[in-house]
Amino acid sequence: MNQVGCKIVKNRVPPPLWMVLTGALMWLVDRVTPAFHFSVPYLVETRTLVTLVGVAFVVVAIIQFAKLKTTVNPLEPHKSTSLSTDGVYRITRNPMYLGLAIMLLGWGIHLGNPLNLVCITGFMVLITKWQIKPEEAALRDLFGKEFDDYCRRVRRWI
Repeated sequence: MNQVGCKIVKNRVPPPLWMVLTGALMWLVDRVTPAFHFSVPYLVETRTLVTLVGVAFVVVAIIQFAKLKTTVNPLEPHKSTSLSTDGVYRITRNPMYLGLAIMLLGWGIHLGNPLNLVCITGFMVLITKWQIKPEEAALRDLFGKEFDDYCRRVRRWI
């Protein structure tokens, strides 16, 4: 195992905290740019549906990890005991992070400011660079060719 790779992941802010910070930034963007507001038909239903889809991705992924008895801690991927490639992991290699981004989209719909799409994109770029890539390096060290084959079959986000 590459010890440097482990240190990189261990020193990172947990992804749910990045989501909360991004949500706060979205709120701030909304407050300082009121001219960009738009209304969404069926606002409550739309934001609720989008948010629930995001929550579903996260919950289903956590359940899959629990069934495999492997770590769900994103700061310790080197403790993974198996590679999850079924279920939601056939759609995306990162359903938990995709779920967080979808939940942010629900928040953005609630706020009604299209500038918040920039914040969500920033969240995805940040998570990819500081969380996903170090995780992938650790998983590659652990699972080798099996992980590389999985990466060829399934995209990082969607």
